[in-house]
Amino acid sequence: MQEQVAPSYTTRHFDADNITLELNSQHKPLSADIVHQLLSPSTDTTSDYLADVHNGYITATMRSEVVGFTISLGQHVGLASVTVERAVRLFDAGMQVEKVRRATLQVLSAAAVLVSAGMEGAGPSVPVSGLTALCEGVFTAADLVHVEQHLLEIIGWQANVPTSHTALAAAITCLGLPVQEAGRAFTVASGLIALGLQSYPMSRLPPATLGRAALRIALGEDGDDSLASLGVDRPSIRAATKSLVSLAAQAAGHGADVTTTPTDMTRCL
Repeated sequence: MQEQVAPSYTTRHFDADNITLELNSQHKPLSADIVHQLLSPSTDTTSDYLADVHNGYITATMRSEVVGFTISLGQHVGLASVTVERAVRLFDAGMQVEKVRRATLQVLSAAAVLVSAGMEGAGPSVPVSGLTALCEGVFTAADLVHVEQHLLEIIGWQANVPTSHTALAAAITCLGLPVQEAGRAFTVASGLIALGLQSYPMSRLPPATLGRAALRIALGEDGDDSLASLGVDRPSIRAATKSLVSLAAQAAGHGADVTTTPTDMTRCL
């Protein structure tokens, strides 16, 4: 029997990303309209669905555990940081519109990884049986394919959700940082984004706010002035930064980070 793999939705259902970022000293600047679009304030992508939709049946602690699992699963199959984050955002999008049983959280998480991986036209193929094996047979391959299709249907096939990594990469590009510094800042900020995604309150921030707060921390003492040069809303960034620093302190020594490399940033735009 032929192995099932995650399909590519890039050309079939979604507009392909035509923005690329050359991570070298000679990269071509992004056009003004693209910069404006990527740096403009984004809106909340999730309501308080744990209260409004699930009425407390699914708790923030449960969600945090599932998000941590989603991140680990995405890492294990070799997905880029932006793809892993998109999977988390898709999981939240599905939870926002439909009640689920606790027993189905894991298969919904795996389905979100499958959808996110499928959007990467040139990305790795993720075998359905491989995901089911990693989840130790909690669900079948048929279950996973069914939930994947259902997830796409309930979110109206709108899977190209905003991510903090996209805003992060755009901000770093606009700052014109040297290659090595840009790669280091992206890697540090990416790990902080992963940490923030596991926090229900932080995950409900506009994705761009979380991305810029992570960058502010990654840039250290120069972070505030650098973001000010981009004309961003500094009060909201400072508030998010404070929350993110608190989370990092709590998770010190046992936090889950998304593994990234400097070139990984090129896959965010």
